[in-house]
Amino acid sequence: MTPAQVVEASIQAWENNDAEALAACLADDFFCVGQLPQKIDKKQFVDYMKTIMRAFPDWKFNHHILNTRDNEFVEVEVHPTGTNTGELVILGLPPILPTGKAITLPQQDWEYDVRGEQIVFLTTTTFDRILGFAAILNELGMKLPTYPQFLNPLESQSDEETL
Repeated sequence: MTPAQVVEASIQAWENNDAEALAACLADDFFCVGQLPQKIDKKQFVDYMKTIMRAFPDWKFNHHILNTRDNEFVEVEVHPTGTNTGELVILGLPPILPTGKAITLPQQDWEYDVRGEQIVFLTTTTFDRILGFAAILNELGMKLPTYPQFLNPLESQSDEETL
């Protein structure tokens, strides 16, 4: 498979709620930055997919590939949508009960690093107040609490600032 086909397969696996197929697209040393406040590894990424799909069973990335370069890097534009019909339990936060609310997240640009027909690294638009998981909470009318473990280590913020 080409790098773009590997990326397409991973997105399709997520949207089909197929954890095994998603895991097969990811290298054992895979990691992702930008979706959650901290870097996540392969197991955490697959668990994140399961969490999102439980809460938003109709989740779609509404994506298209922007560019492939050096036969390794794939840039993808995503514009996620879904309806919150399941409980959302993540990051040690209290469970968020289904709201029935349809959400549309802001457009995000993701970059995949694909080697040997597996994704080794995914970087999404840097986690901040309106993108990544914070955008999901924002769309549901909630905000992440400000705790040191939820702050982006790449950003300098004081304890008084909120996410």
